Amino acid sequence: PSSRLSLAELRRLPQLELVATMQCSGNRRGDMNKVQKSSGTSWGQGAISTARWSGPRLRDVVKMCGLQDPDLDPRLLERKVRGI
Repeated sequence: PSSRLSLAELRRLPQLELVATMQCSGNRRGDMNKVQKSSGTSWGQGAISTARWSGPRLRDVVKMCGLQDPDLDPRLLERKVRGI
């Protein structure tokens, strides 16, 4: 099944805001390459960023689309999305 939701409909859902800092796993790879060659770009330090993410929870969007699988626990769905 597919559904179409407008931006206005998504904005009417409860909104969540999350501030997250992410660091590239390749930070300082240039230094590591001096000891043993690795694959990928020879980064220095500093590939790090903080962003503010906001919007509705995926479980609320799924429910709004009418997808109500009795085998799908919304708490489990939320954990899976957070782990990405």
